[in-house]
Amino acid sequence: MTDQDAPFSANLKMIVTREASVSDLCRKLSINRQQFARYLSGQTRPSPHNTRKIEVHFGLEPGALSWSKAEFQRNYVNLPLTSASDHQVNKLVNEAFSPDLRRLRPYLGYHHAYFYSFGWQGKIMKTLVHLYEQDGQVLSKTIERLRDPVTGHRFVFKYRGLVTMKAERLFIAETSTMSAGEMALTILYGTYRSQATKLSGLTMGSSSASRRDPTVARVIYNKIGNNIDLRKALGACGLYLPNSQDVPSGIAPLLDNHLDPAFDVLTARPVE
Repeated sequence: MTDQDAPFSANLKMIVTREASVSDLCRKLSINRQQFARYLSGQTRPSPHNTRKIEVHFGLEPGALSWSKAEFQRNYVNLPLTSASDHQVNKLVNEAFSPDLRRLRPYLGYHHAYFYSFGWQGKIMKTLVHLYEQDGQVLSKTIERLRDPVTGHRFVFKYRGLVTMKAERLFIAETSTMSAGEMALTILYGTYRSQATKLSGLTMGSSSASRRDPTVARVIYNKIGNNIDLRKALGACGLYLPNSQDVPSGIAPLLDNHLDPAFDVLTARPVE
């Protein structure tokens, strides 16, 4: 370890104490655990790419890890530390949403999601969903744009969430960025194809009616690409009748929410 490396490893050791464990941190950053141990010991310095990933994760200025120990401690370490309960929450979230980027990457990109509206009877909701990779985690962003067919009022709803893969099922847990009382969970069948184009599953949330009934519906995700005309894709969102040209052929029958005769509960229908 050179004199130049000493502040870096010392500062890194200080800042990682904010994490539940080094292993959890490595999973978040998609950095090999043994390699990270060499960063901590000062045996080697991370590449510029990995250095920036660490800086972004902890909210550090570029180059801050190379500052003197006193300066780094003054600016970043002598701040309120997270509590033990915070660490436990982080651990639970990390366990539930530990990313498997290799398996999740085929699903990344923009999708139009279709499901029968929770608040407008007989109408199919068409929303825009973006699944993307950031700091070693797969995240989601959903935008709903619609016009009330009765009053003509326009509404926009936005959600952000975490994405994971469990037993070949895609789990997307989202919370509203506009209302603290809104959450949604979507579970989709995985696919063995190299690129996921159409996915089916169930989506759960609360209806927009005054009673806020817990509600579940069949859903289809139809991938529209990785680089898209965002304005056009958002403009296509809204409420539609099942026979509308804005609902691609073959999707509406997959969204029917009647129980299948063989089941006593609502189940998703795999896409053939």
